[in-house]
Amino acid sequence: YGDVAGIAGLGLVTRIHAIESNGEIVWEQAGGLIRPDDPAHPDYWEKTISTPVGTFYITWGRPDQPADTRLLNQVGTTHPAYRGQVRVVIKRYYFGENSTSVPNTRILLERTPYPSVGTWSHAADYTGESIVAGLLELATDPIYGIGLEASRFTSADWEALSAEVAADLGHFAPFLERAQPFRDVARDLLAYFDGWLRLRHGKLEPGRFPHNGTVPPGITELTAHDFTERPRVRSSAPSGVINEVVLVYRDRRDNLKKASVAESASDNVAARNVNEPRRVERLGIVEAGQARRMAAELAAAEAEGSWSIPGARVRRARAVWADGSPLQAGDNVSIDVGPARVDQVARITRRTDPFHGPVQLDLEAERGVYPLPYVAPPDPRPAIATYEPRPIQHQRFWEVPAALAESPLGISLAVLAQRPPAVSPDEGLEDSRVVGWYLHHSLENLTYTWLGRSFGWALRGTLVGAVDESTDQPTIELAWDAANLDNDAVVSQTLGQQLDDELLLLVDDELFSIGTVSAGPSSWTFAGTLRGRRGTRRAAHSAYRAGWLFFRRDLTVFRHGSWSEDETHYFKLQPFMWTGALDLAECYELAYTFRDRGPEAPAVVVGPSPANAIVGLAYDVTADITDVNSDLASYELVAERLDGPGGAVLERLEIAAGAVDPADREALSLSYPVVFPRVGTWRVRCTARDVAEASTTATGTEFVVGINVNGEWGEGLPGPTPAAAPVLVDTGAYLTADGATRAYMDFDIPDLPGGSTYLQAILIRTDPSEEWQVFTQLDNEGTARIHIPNLDPGQTYYVASQAYSISRRGPVTECAANPIVAGRDTVAPSSPTGVGLTAEGVVPYFEPTSTRLLYGCRVFWDESPAADLSHYEVKATYFDDPDSIVYTWKRPNMRTPVRVVETSVCLYSFTLVPGYVFVRAVDKTGNASAWVAAGNANAFATTGIGTIATQRKEDARLEGLRVAAPSASAPTLLRGQAMGSQVVDLVGGAASETFEIDLTGKGFTAKPDVAQITCVGGSYMTDLEARYDYDNPESSSVKIVVRVTEKHGYNVPSGTHRFAYHVMQTG
Repeated sequence: YGDVAGIAGLGLVTRIHAIESNGEIVWEQAGGLIRPDDPAHPDYWEKTISTPVGTFYITWGRPDQPADTRLLNQVGTTHPAYRGQVRVVIKRYYFGENSTSVPNTRILLERTPYPSVGTWSHAADYTGESIVAGLLELATDPIYGIGLEASRFTSADWEALSAEVAADLGHFAPFLERAQPFRDVARDLLAYFDGWLRLRHGKLEPGRFPHNGTVPPGITELTAHDFTERPRVRSSAPSGVINEVVLVYRDRRDNLKKASVAESASDNVAARNVNEPRRVERLGIVEAGQARRMAAELAAAEAEGSWSIPGARVRRARAVWADGSPLQAGDNVSIDVGPARVDQVARITRRTDPFHGPVQLDLEAERGVYPLPYVAPPDPRPAIATYEPRPIQHQRFWEVPAALAESPLGISLAVLAQRPPAVSPDEGLEDSRVVGWYLHHSLENLTYTWLGRSFGWALRGTLVGAVDESTDQPTIELAWDAANLDNDAVVSQTLGQQLDDELLLLVDDELFSIGTVSAGPSSWTFAGTLRGRRGTRRAAHSAYRAGWLFFRRDLTVFRHGSWSEDETHYFKLQPFMWTGALDLAECYELAYTFRDRGPEAPAVVVGPSPANAIVGLAYDVTADITDVNSDLASYELVAERLDGPGGAVLERLEIAAGAVDPADREALSLSYPVVFPRVGTWRVRCTARDVAEASTTATGTEFVVGINVNGEWGEGLPGPTPAAAPVLVDTGAYLTADGATRAYMDFDIPDLPGGSTYLQAILIRTDPSEEWQVFTQLDNEGTARIHIPNLDPGQTYYVASQAYSISRRGPVTECAANPIVAGRDTVAPSSPTGVGLTAEGVVPYFEPTSTRLLYGCRVFWDESPAADLSHYEVKATYFDDPDSIVYTWKRPNMRTPVRVVETSVCLYSFTLVPGYVFVRAVDKTGNASAWVAAGNANAFATTGIGTIATQRKEDARLEGLRVAAPSASAPTLLRGQAMGSQVVDLVGGAASETFEIDLTGKGFTAKPDVAQITCVGGSYMTDLEARYDYDNPESSSVKIVVRVTEKHGYNVPSGTHRFAYHVMQTG
């Protein structure tokens, strides 16, 4: 076994038909799986298909599909999303017995071409799609085609040709498996319908030579007088005329394997008593009848012989139609040249217009004006077809509840199976004559034993919309599966039949009883369903969930003494007809794990706590209790008032308690209205017990019951004393742990007003037109200090207080400082220190477009101590003025000023123009320090050779970075050098990262002067920049420190990368 991934196709596919492994079909679906285009559909991005050899995850090739987290991360980075490609991930793929190689895998996909020009639709034809639409898509698609503009096409011409070809020849299913020039692809596709393309007035025009057995009306006739010289006619010798065509195609009835048909021109064969065959490949044909027709037409055309006139010189005035428009490639003409013995219709395959002189036309014999030979119809004699069942493709194992199995003992298992078709391999026919299935069981997936048989079938579908748990008798729409064979068996049930659960729908683990049935073009609608039938529990069901429809009388329940909870067993479903069954070896191996039943206590879930509860009003308190063993005995539901959040219980209010009805021993839903008598913190607690006295207690989330501010109860009670206004103490800014700048405000809250005041709320909002929001509530005795954090710096806020009594709320009292502007950081960071320029450590930069080595200069400075530092900015200007924006020396491929997170950067220039360098620091709020001058980069210009830059140019040459021997006029010598590459595992996540290059034994006597380091391997090699950290104290004669940064200012990514280096010491 192994996990495998690959690409199965390019572009957006329409259907998935079959999966083949090592030449065997391991999964297929009649009609194919159709791509859903509803973003809410669970299969919108990819389809999961379970097969006997593994689980296939197949995407549809959408242009915006997300990345796949299942793909392995082998080089320190995730795989791309492979957008616009059919990505396939196969989990636990069975390679075969003692095999370690991936099986030959094919996935049969169907793709509808949708050109960006014209109106096109899915052909819904088993022979394929419009070949004209496919050609147009390749011409217009910017990714998989040549991306021509829409203005180069007239959509009506392409749509008309597509309709003509489809009506005359049908559809085709060509495929491309490698990159090819568009001219070659167009030539191959045009050959299917004898078509042509020509460029006229800037537009690409399509067309087709005639194939109706008649001469096109109104064509131009060219005689001997219209040619400026005698045409040179080339014709095939009679002995070499082709009279038989062997056409190779792909047979859709044999897993699209190559097949061939042969057709001959019988009169030619009889006259010559010899066969001259020609082999032609038309792999875009998948139907035998279509292949025979094309082979017959090609044989008839070839048997007529052929002739051509290359480069016929025609007087310009005669190379026109009757209306004066010029003859073009793709047009027909009549040739009547006595001396050349030619009097036939010809097709123009090329036209050349010299600047002076006659027009040159390439002419060929028109072979489509002859009627086709007679093709005999299929033999009318009947043939008795033999059928065999297909494997069962879809099924669901279901542990039947005791109320439906009518037995509380052991495990009762049912299998809901979709009837497969019976097929006739010889005739290509399908029928619904499979009558039932045998169930075989195995403990170890080696030897299977017969367990029983069933004549019952189920119908498969998906929910069109969601089903809410609270709806008592929902109307359910179920889209049926295209592979269903028994849809006509679903009819409405009487009320008595519905109450007796005759027709059932299983969705997840809930049974619905069906009454009224309305059948649409692709779905059923069930009105007034009864839910939670036969001991199942009501639940919410989302759209697109699978549903199984079956008659209760057809349900076969199986039991076996070896079945035990939480164990995996193996099964095979063997379909049979009255004439025989499918070979058991061809049936799928199905693994099923029985659910864990054990001595578990009941499961309890307390419903949502009441929101904004107040004293004196009723609220619904809910809880759901389930028991996998169906032995629920009793329950208790209470509400508890606490001494503050998480505090001790002060008061206990019993809501409901009692024994469980026998019909509810598997699932029980509780819902009771409760009136909370006092304000405070409350919670709901539910306890359930089974017959073995095992119990489970679940507690809901704590919630606050507030005062009745609107007076729905306690009328006549006194209102509160108005609260005093909050007093602003301070506002400012602070840094969070992740370095973000946030604001805060501190307030003093005066004593809680006396009298009947119960508490006061502190309110906040950002605009007078908004509703007040409660920040906190207080019952303080004495002045309280509150701190409001996590505010937006510079945002305007309004703060107020409001007092509450047990039955009223008082007026809002606003802070006298309103409106309050939250504090923000306005302090600029200190200016960089230690700023300077140097020629040492400059990394050479080769400009590819100009093929020149740029001048470079390295700027350096000391690290800023600012805690909220974001980055540094560096610029070089033509004028020695910190406010100048006339930039000269720059950083290639980065905007100016350059954004830097390190304490040095190299700037480059084509010429030695002035470049006054300035550096400043910027904090995370955006405050910037003053620009600090570093000097003129011109004075430190170098091409990156370090200290040997003082040599004369004729004394050193650049070959990579190899330095020639210096002359006597240049005393600087090359003392040592080291070249090589090194694999580095980058941790990532920081603005920079360092690694070391070992120079031990390389002949260096001092710290190297210069080094060039380049990332040459890894997923992010084009985004990484490495430089020799000359100033690092760890750099020495035995090792150097290399600092890695991301070119665009982002953090260094993680992963494995290879760096090439060239280190030199001069002296």
